[in-house]
Amino acid sequence: MKHHYSFFLTCLVAIFIFAANLSPAQASSFIPKSEAALGGIQIGATADYVRSIYGEPTTARSLDGHWCGYTSEWVYGETFKIDFENGTVTHVEVSANNGITTPAGFAVGQNISAPLAYYGDDTCERLKRNYLFYASVGNWLNFTTDKKGNITNIVLCFQRS
Repeated sequence: MKHHYSFFLTCLVAIFIFAANLSPAQASSFIPKSEAALGGIQIGATADYVRSIYGEPTTARSLDGHWCGYTSEWVYGETFKIDFENGTVTHVEVSANNGITTPAGFAVGQNISAPLAYYGDDTCERLKRNYLFYASVGNWLNFTTDKKGNITNIVLCFQRS
């Protein structure tokens, strides 16, 4: 249930951001596309590629007709989730310090100050405790933090415009 809540929250944040016009907190530049990965998986990777790295998922289920458009969800353990549409990755999420990192090495448990310093403030859009770093329009890394600024969840997501 926790995974569904964080996924729902991420989608809700995305919808809010895309519905809003430019705001003072909006990112003015992009992070390198090579940084838009989580656990070695990028948006558009195939299910076969994911399977070659992580093997069979702990659980897999169909989400046909899901409101965000995903057609299947693979979960590894309880804290690493990958969603696919038509066999390609559209969403990757990690919710624990389990070894899954971004290419720069950012992981759950670190303070948000590290990605902010590495990527730069101009690449970040902030919405409460969500920090979105865009690699392109509709493709971003979202770091969610606790009240102390420690990362509790990282999502790599793609949304069609």
